[in-house]
Formats: sequence, structure tokens, C-alpha cells
Amino acid sequence: MHVVPLFDFCDAGCSKLLGSKICLHFCCCSNHIMKAKREIDFALDSLDNVYAVKMNYKRLTRLCRQKCFDDKELKKIQMLERLSFHTQPMIKDLSNAARHAQSDPVTLQKLRDLCDGYIFTLQGCCRQMQRVKDSHVETYKRYQSVLCLFSIIYMSDSEFVSLSEISNWAKLAILAERKLLQEISIKDFLDSEFSADHWNCIYLNLLLGNIESALKLLRKHPSVQEECFQVVIQLLQVQKSRLNCTNLPDEMIIATEYGMANRIDWWPALVTQVFRKWNLSIYPELKTTCFILLGRDESLNHVTSSNPWLVRFFGKVFSHSSALSKTELSVINEDCLLYFSALSFPNDVYAQILSCDSVNLLIYVGLTLNDLWLAITFSTFLYCIEARVKTCKDVHLNSIHELRGYFLRSAGVCLINSSQLWKLGVEYLLKHASGSSVLSPCLESLAFRENENNITEVLEICNSNGLHEIALNIYKQAALKMAAEGDYISALRYSVETKNEELVKSVTMRILKNVNFAELMKNKDLLQEIPIADFAEDHILVVLVKYQRLCHMAQDGHVDDAIKYLTNLTTVGSMPIYILFDMFRSIRLWFSWTKNKSVLRRSELLGLLKTFENLLIGLELGCLNKQDLGDVSEDEIRETQLCLMNALSFSQDLLKL
Repeated sequence: MHVVPLFDFCDAGCSKLLGSKICLHFCCCSNHIMKAKREIDFALDSLDNVYAVKMNYKRLTRLCRQKCFDDKELKKIQMLERLSFHTQPMIKDLSNAARHAQSDPVTLQKLRDLCDGYIFTLQGCCRQMQRVKDSHVETYKRYQSVLCLFSIIYMSDSEFVSLSEISNWAKLAILAERKLLQEISIKDFLDSEFSADHWNCIYLNLLLGNIESALKLLRKHPSVQEECFQVVIQLLQVQKSRLNCTNLPDEMIIATEYGMANRIDWWPALVTQVFRKWNLSIYPELKTTCFILLGRDESLNHVTSSNPWLVRFFGKVFSHSSALSKTELSVINEDCLLYFSALSFPNDVYAQILSCDSVNLLIYVGLTLNDLWLAITFSTFLYCIEARVKTCKDVHLNSIHELRGYFLRSAGVCLINSSQLWKLGVEYLLKHASGSSVLSPCLESLAFRENENNITEVLEICNSNGLHEIALNIYKQAALKMAAEGDYISALRYSVETKNEELVKSVTMRILKNVNFAELMKNKDLLQEIPIADFAEDHILVVLVKYQRLCHMAQDGHVDDAIKYLTNLTTVGSMPIYILFDMFRSIRLWFSWTKNKSVLRRSELLGLLKTFENLLIGLELGCLNKQDLGDVSEDEIRETQLCLMNALSFSQDLLKL
């Protein structure tokens, strides 16, 4: 693979930035010195010190270089040259290894070793510039393959890079260790005293786009009420909305306050204005935070941050679009236009991306970075490519949103069918205007794909995102499925969540049909803590739950209370006859346990006896069969009747006294 120097020399003896109209004259004339300095600063800032830069300034005499540039600028140039010197042979090796990695495990391991060496070299170069802290080393490991993925795109020229090669690199990135996830966790910092470690965690979260976590930590600072802190917090909130492509009122308010509302480059100008206006030297950490938001050299973005790498990658594509005006482009993502308007993209690579399966590429890169912003940005760039092919006229912003929605829908459906990425797919579809209609069949299918754990996870996602209708359908299907499989505990709990009385009754009756009633009453796990407040008093589930609780109450020694409550429960209609017979058997048994033979008033005993006699009449008339008795024998029926008669007789004797 041939490495493209981003700086080369034209025949006139000047250094020219490839892909742009910038021409830097290296001479000692005072007229050109300031212009050269400005253009070099522009080039360095625009390219953000892309490590492929090769600055061949050796044609100039030492005296000429010293006159034109100060020490700081020479160090910048030397760093770029050092990076280029180390990376060129490595890129060649990496490219050769990548072509054989899929079929050869030995080559794959070699490829990983090369990646490690490549990143180690970059670390060494950057440490010399005192830009990288040891605490960020794991960041490199996390993104090592991603860096290589983008480097292939940057280095390509005579040999074009195919989509399959890009995809292979993205797959390798998936294999990288993810220790970074532990490093960016703010859990350990929330309850501890604010320290330098807190700031390092804030920086790392900002670099990776986790604005919410950074905000939580920053608000824990003891000086958070000071105005400079509040301004930076406001900037973070705006950045959060920018990364999610939303337009919040705060964004325009702060931009207007600083006179930036009508500028295309309002974001970098705004951040710069903030740290110039406020005395951030008191809190240098706030200044570093602003640098990270600005996305320039000081933020380590050229190595450690995920989002700017993505911006660079798609910025190459973005710079080819002539279909949108600068104002429209700035609304979508102004940074891409500002940083990369001068860059060119090789035609062969452009053709490959134009014809590629964008959804698959998104899955590979999305799995690595797990970034919702990626989907929105990616779809926007795809729109720019399509627009360039179809028309050269200006396109309304509405069309951008339409394509973005279409892309989010396509990517979301694709991701939701993955066992690992389905949650990311849900997020994508939720961003789509009519995504919930697509989500319904997808989530219902996903819930029953493997096991009950899947159902629980899908329901959690539904409930946390307000997808109540989808959750209701899943609860219903889960209840019927579990009941058919004999998992009655889960079936009952899922059915109760639907608050559908007929469904709950159906599931309950199936349980009564398939489970021995005596065992059911003893099984605390089945009916324990089942919510019954949403159902009528005569609902079969309500009766069962209350009856079981009374059985346990009697066993725990509260016999009198159990007898009283169960007497009232026998008057509830619409329940199987064998349950009534079982209730009377329980009352007879509890009467033998209680020492208080007058636990029921005479009127209660009369009502109880009347209900029981009606059962006996039905039995004598042949209206009831043995099935209606359940496991209650005819002897037990006679004993129960005798028990009730004795209790009534005892109550009558008490009245005479």
C-alpha cells in the first residue's frame, strides 16, 4: 500500500497541501513569514496532526528554517515527520497481513502484534510531546484496530481499498479487549472526595462521547456553583445535544449570548470565546475540558477520541458533496465542513463506498464503538453521496431527515435481529419517527427467541422506553406460552401484568385443572405476592390468593381470624364447587384447632350452614358429581355438616346463658 504524504513539493520549490489550494513558500522573505505561519497552523489544526503527514522541510537550510519558524513550530513539524517515519513501514506490513488474516490464524495473530507495535509507536511519539498520560494507555488498546481501520483509508492512493478490507479491520476491532468500559465507570467516583482521578475520568468520558457521565461527575465538584463551572456545564449540555443531532433551546441561548448565533462555525468559536472570557487559569481542568469540547490537538483527539476519528473518516466522504449549501451543512454537522473542506477523497475509494452495503459497515463499526450518534452521522453522509449522484441542486433539510429516518430504520431492523446488538437496534428504531410500529413485531419475535431471560430483558427495554402496548402483547404471549409449558408461576405473573381479567382467569383455570388443589394451597411460591388490587373481589384469582393466605394464617396460629375471613369468602360466587367444598373442610379443621368455640356469631354460622346445605341439596339432586367434590370425601362432608351443627348448637346454648 502506498502512503500518501499530505505535504509535497511543487516544481516551484514550495510545499503544497495535497487536496487544497494552500501553497506554503519556504523562504526567508519577511513578506511570506507570517502567511506561512498562519497556513501551517491552519493545516495542522485542520488535519489535527494526522500521523500520516510527511513534512519534507529538509530542502531548506537550517538558517532559513530558524528564521521562518520558532522552536514550538519546529517541534510540531518534527513530530509530524517522526510520526510519518515510524508509521509508513508499519502500514505496509499491516496492509499485507490484513489480506491474509481471514484464512490464516497465524497471520491474524501477527496482525494483532503489528497493531500493538503500531499503537505503541504512536504512544511514544505523543508522550514526547507531553500530551498523553499513562492513565489513557488502555484507551489505545481499546481503539487499536479502529485506528488501523482509518489509517488504511488515509494511506490509500494507487492501490484502492475495498469495502471487504475495511470490514475486516472493523471485525478485528471487535476482538479488541474492552477494559476501557471499566475505566470510564463513574460508580466508584460518585461518593468519594473530588480528586485528580475524578478529572481524568471526566476527560475520558468526554473523549468517548459519554457526556451524561461527565456531567454527573462535574456536578460533584465542590465549586460547581461558581459561574465558570456553570458555563462549562452549559457547554457540555449543548455538546450532548449536538452529538445526538437534536436542537435544544440552550444551544441557541448560549450561542446568542456570546454573539455566535449567526456564524457557521459557531461551536468552535463559542468554546474559544468561553475560555478566553472566563478566567479558567484558576481551574486549569476546566480549560482542558474546553479543549476536549473544541476537538483540537490539546484534547488528544488524534489518538484517543472515538468521535473525531469517525468525523475524519466520514468527513472525507462529506467533503465530496456539492448538493448542499454551507448553511445546510453546518446545521447537520458544521465541524466536518470546517475541518475537511480542503481534503480530497480518492475516486476509487469513493466509488467503493458509494456502492457498498452501508448497513453492514455500520454494524461492524457500531459494534466497536456502540455509539448512537454514529448512525445519525453515517446516514447524513450517505445522503450527501446519494444527493451528489442524483442531483447537483440544493436539497431541502427535510429530505435529509427523511433519509436519516430511513437509514435508522434499516440499520435498526438489521441490528435488532442480532443476539448481541438488539438493544442498539432498539435505540436506532426509537429515533425513527414511526419506529415503534417496526419495533412491535421485532421485539415480540426477539422476546421468545431463546429463553425467559430474553423476555425479561425485552420487557425492561419496553417499560423503560414507554413501549407499553408492545410490553402488553409480550406479557400476554408469555403468559400463554408459559402456561402451555407448565411453568405456572411465570404464566400467572405475566398474565397479571396485562390486567386483562379474562386472560388471568383463563390462566388460573388452567392451573386449577393441571395442579392438585391441596398442593396449590401449600405452594407459597405460586401465589405469593401476586398483585390482585386491579381485579374484582369475585375474580377466581383473587379468591385463590386470599384463600391461600388464610391457609397460611391458620397454620401460623391465627386460627380465629382465618375462620372469620374464610366464612366471608365462601359467599363469593362464580368459583368452582370443589373449591367451596375445600373451604368448608378447612373451616371444619380450624374449628378443631381453635379454643374459642364462639369465634363466629350466630348469624354468621347460620349463613355458613345455609351455603353448605345448598351444596348438599345439589349433591342429593344429582346436580353435582364427584368431580365437583375434588378430593373431599362424602365422609368429610358429613363431618363438616355435623361440625357446623354443633357450632350452631353451642352458640344457641350460649344465648340461653
